[in-house]
Amino acid sequence: MILELGGVYTVAFPGDLKKPRPGILLQADEFIDDHRTVLMCPLTTYQSHASFFRPSIAPSDQNGLEHPSEVMVDKITPVKKDVIGTRIGSLGSAELGAVYSALINITGIPRSIFKERS
Repeated sequence: MILELGGVYTVAFPGDLKKPRPGILLQADEFIDDHRTVLMCPLTTYQSHASFFRPSIAPSDQNGLEHPSEVMVDKITPVKKDVIGTRIGSLGSAELGAVYSALINITGIPRSIFKERS
């Protein structure tokens, strides 16, 4: 299976999230092959309405989700590649942009850093 940034996969997340659920791969493509683990972000169908750090994703043919979901950016975690199951789909650029914004918000990385580098 090919793993890629923004891909949506079924994942058996460790800890409290043990049941397999959709997750988004958030590791740059050039750092996937040489690592035993990759950074994944679980999704939930529970709607917390905390869009500042949990963006909502509507089901689509591209992402393969069956239900409206929230990306739990506050629960990003490394997972072993062998617990990643089926590829369901991938996020579109607008969806991935919302996830990136949520990562900036939850980590407190100043947006000005990115503006200065442009």
